[in-house]
Amino acid sequence: MKKKELKNLALQIARAERTLQTSSDETEVANAQSEILRLSRRVTSLEDLMLLDDLIQNELKNLGLAR
Repeated sequence: MKKKELKNLALQIARAERTLQTSSDETEVANAQSEILRLSRRVTSLEDLMLLDDLIQNELKNLGLAR
């Protein structure tokens, strides 16, 4: 995948993760989990997956949700 595509994917996954961490609505949480799984299935190479993980962690830090 191109780096731009990975950045966009990371942003979408980080937003869904924010929903998981902040929402108390069970339906919203389930939808966020499904969205993360759907988006992560687009990554096919280990190299892209590792880069995506780094990008997601950076996005979570930007959103104030990093652990």
